[in-house]
Amino acid sequence: MMNKVAVINNYLTIGIGKILKKRKFKKFNIPTFFSFIFIFGIISLGVQLQPNKIQNLAKMIDLFLANNGFSLKNVEITGMKYTNKKEFFEIFNNYKNSSIFSMDLSKIHREILKNNWVSQNYVERVLPDTIKIKIVENEPIAIWQNNISNNIVTKDGELVFDVDINKFKNKLPIINGNQANKNIGPLLDILKSNEFLSREIWSLSFINMRRW
Repeated sequence: MMNKVAVINNYLTIGIGKILKKRKFKKFNIPTFFSFIFIFGIISLGVQLQPNKIQNLAKMIDLFLANNGFSLKNVEITGMKYTNKKEFFEIFNNYKNSSIFSMDLSKIHREILKNNWVSQNYVERVLPDTIKIKIVENEPIAIWQNNISNNIVTKDGELVFDVDINKFKNKLPIINGNQANKNIGPLLDILKSNEFLSREIWSLSFINMRRW
């Protein structure tokens, strides 16, 4: 598998060759699979009072599935414009020796939400070897200059940290003042109705937390 990021049909496909061992896809034998599951069920009934044995058996089945075509090979992401794609590699690194069935989609969802840019995300398991993720990002609307640092302000007034501000200096207005990030949204909506005025304004100050 190639270790690269490629845009294909609006999908950002993260090549995970660096974190997953390259394996050839094996033909999966359906009767064998269901036989294995049936045997697992029978054995589980006999060892209900022995959690360690059940846990070991579950690991054996997960390894069996991973070795027979159900290991993670593709991660497809849509909606990513500002998000740093490298942060996702660490999430999926935890599943490099597991089957796609054992991947905790709720945990993956929570890990993705830790990214400052991400407002919402949806995680889907697509058999036999693909995880699809749809991301809804926060919209940047201004750069807030404060006593500590300069930060990107999103439409809902939240801040995005660890961002290269230089990439946005010529695209977003600069604001300052206490609580300016929480109050800039409505003003920018008004300015958008007058494109000429909006183009002429590049800096805004929020005074005494009351007026611009």
